[in-house]
Amino acid sequence: MDLSDNFEQSRIKQLLEQFELNGQVAFRIVFGTLGEEASMDYSSWSISDSDYTRCKDSGFHYLMLHLLDILIEYRSQCDSSKDYHAVINVEFSEISIDWVDKKTADKVISDFKNNTEVNNL
Repeated sequence: MDLSDNFEQSRIKQLLEQFELNGQVAFRIVFGTLGEEASMDYSSWSISDSDYTRCKDSGFHYLMLHLLDILIEYRSQCDSSKDYHAVINVEFSEISIDWVDKKTADKVISDFKNNTEVNNL
């Protein structure tokens, strides 16, 4: 199976649109695996309190966590590195996802902790 360039961004955008949040919220998520299994072990979100409340109350947060797990599983089917960590940036209607190494993921999470708008989930 080959990685699709748009699969990850389009799935995130579809979920945002489903909850009418596309273009309405901004956040950053770092997520990844800690063991050998291709399933999400951690996520850390940098998001304003008001956007967090909207995401949580609407049900978006719950389904986004499931989507993060799906993205790791999809990546594992296409990439045998067994090291799955990513940073998602949503700036209203702009969406990006970067797959990074564990050291980079840890650095981003450390940067989150220096920011007051952090929700570790």
